[in-house]
This record gives sequence, structure tokens and C-alpha cells, in this order.
Amino acid sequence: MGELIEHVPEDMTATVQAGMSLGDFQTQLAQQNQWLPVDPPCPADRSIGALLAGNTTGPRRFGFGTVRDWLIGIAVVLPDGRLIRNGGKVVKNVAGFDLCKLFIGS
Repeated sequence: MGELIEHVPEDMTATVQAGMSLGDFQTQLAQQNQWLPVDPPCPADRSIGALLAGNTTGPRRFGFGTVRDWLIGIAVVLPDGRLIRNGGKVVKNVAGFDLCKLFIGS
């Protein structure tokens, strides 16, 4: 539950599981000279899921935006057990409502 599933450096997209720590994710991205410009408190210990659930940010949000601005797709398990997916793996996705923004910080 804490793995990097896919990283496409050419498209600057990555698919990760919620349990992966931000520190590990940044290390994986750094191998391709990339990074996620978010700086929450204790980034090495913060999981991607916790980062998204809290929309936790730091001072870089003024120049680069928040996690909400960097997320293009999400899979969420609802309280009744249903799995829903929203968004996609491409930046230009205009199909349907953008529920990703709704779930960030919830």
C-alpha cells in the first residue's frame, strides 16, 4: 500500500499508493531529476494519503500551488465500500466533474 506504481518522466506523471511516504516519493522522482513542489511539516514521515486528506502545505504553495493543484486522478473507497475513480493519467482531462478537488482536504 506504499509503492510507486508508475512514473512516466516524459509526461511528468506518477501513480502512487496512499501509504507511500512523501520522502520516498521525492527520492524516486529525484532519480529522474523531478520533484513534487510541496513542503508540509515532517515531509519524510508524511504519507501521500495523509498529505491529500489534509491538503497540508507549506510556504511553497505561494509559488507552486497546493497538492490539490498537482493531482490529476484519484481512486477513493467510499464509506459504503464502493470504489470510485475520478480524473485520469493525462493533464488535459475534461470528461465529467472534477471530483479530485472535492476529496482533497476532506
